Amino acid sequence: MRNRALLAGNESKRIIHNRGVSMSKIKVGIVAMFLLFAFSTAFAASNSTSINLLSAATIAGKQLQPGTYKVSWTGSGDNLTVTIKGNHTEISAPAKAEKNNAPMAGTSYVTNKDGELSEIRPGGKNTSLKFTQTQAANGNTSSPTSN
Repeated sequence: MRNRALLAGNESKRIIHNRGVSMSKIKVGIVAMFLLFAFSTAFAASNSTSINLLSAATIAGKQLQPGTYKVSWTGSGDNLTVTIKGNHTEISAPAKAEKNNAPMAGTSYVTNKDGELSEIRPGGKNTSLKFTQTQAANGNTSSPTSN
């Protein structure tokens, strides 16, 4: 009988020990998930910027009112999708990446004489986002506007 009591005592120690291992695995899993989330958020943030439109502009046939907009993009090379969000508006438009000689000091944008947004130049990046379906392809461009 005494052996059974000792055996039962040893089994309970094993269970407690196993729970401790499980808790450390859970802790490691939580830390790993947090780090993965932090790195993915940082990576996603690298393909975004903000612009402050000083006057109304159009993109993809839709009008953007003056104000601040978040700009994000996915894809690479000539196959980008740029999404502009703000002021209760969300517009996506095709664009292509064009290399600049040096990173832009600040974010700026280019509109043509009709107010159509033709290019966004993200600050700190050496790439410009040129919209592929704009009147700018016809040579109707104006000087850039900085934020």
